[in-house]
Amino acid sequence: MTSNAIYLTDIGTVISLNTGVALAGSTVSVSVRRPDNTLVSWPGTIDADGQSVDHTIIAGDLTVAGNYTLQAQVVIGADTWSGDSTTLIVKPAFS
Repeated sequence: MTSNAIYLTDIGTVISLNTGVALAGSTVSVSVRRPDNTLVSWPGTIDADGQSVDHTIIAGDLTVAGNYTLQAQVVIGADTWSGDSTTLIVKPAFS
């Protein structure tokens, strides 16, 4: 993703969160705090670079315009950790 802004009606946009560490053998997801403060978890996949967690936006992911806080979640064996938080700006359609 080259921009931190997408539109509320977007579907199919790939969000990629670089963790800076090798993720081989791990289970990954994306923790999300929506603008209305609801918390959800989006499924993730390991990018071809082996260090990024990817999620493809589907219907229902973007429920309200505003700032979404995203954080990669990684489970490797008995270890669980979170990546750095980043903000995704979701704009209303046609703005």
